Amino acid sequence: MEAEYIAASEAAKEALRFFMSNNMTVQDLKVQNSPEFHFRFDSCRGVLVSGLSISSPALSPNTDGIHVENTQDVLITNSVVSNGDDCVSIGAGTLNVHIENVTCGPGHGISIGSLGKPGSSLACVANVTVRNAMIRHSDNGLRIKTWQGGSGSVSSVSFENVRMDAVRNPIIIDQYYCLSHSCENATTAVFVSGVSYAGIRGTYDVRSPPIHFGCSDAVPSLLQNYY
Repeated sequence: MEAEYIAASEAAKEALRFFMSNNMTVQDLKVQNSPEFHFRFDSCRGVLVSGLSISSPALSPNTDGIHVENTQDVLITNSVVSNGDDCVSIGAGTLNVHIENVTCGPGHGISIGSLGKPGSSLACVANVTVRNAMIRHSDNGLRIKTWQGGSGSVSSVSFENVRMDAVRNPIIIDQYYCLSHSCENATTAVFVSGVSYAGIRGTYDVRSPPIHFGCSDAVPSLLQNYY
């Protein structure tokens, strides 16, 4: 699919949604001011995303740039996202995602989750690589967020050679993600394992620590390495 420019209408929640599509290429699109998600891939397999330019105001809520869920075998590359929410968001049921040469910001960075909201089905994400990315002037950098009381797993996640520029929270694993101000311990949680960080460099907002690991008491995270 190729085009030059798309301005989302106010009637639609997403500018473009792809559902149950296989072996697809989305390339060289410019999308501006979607009411909510700009691109959403749901229950797809074999997705190549390249050369996207996405822009929305920095304070526009729920305007994720590229969202994938229940989707396998995804390559996202050579794209620029400036918005008011996650640059790339990875939801439940997603396997084998490679993100490379993506520039994000402003926004909320690259996120896995949120996963495991109580009452939801088993939430699993596996085999995610983020490499050679730039995140600038964002609330968050690289984030994994899960709910207490949920179930599922996040495994085999690699963040490599990511440059940060004035990012408030560069590295986050938050197993106490919720929409209220307090998240109490529960007997179940999403299991997070096999997460590695290498070559994460740049500057951060001194109002917050550069690294935050909020690990569940019941199901703590397992990190492979950090440097």
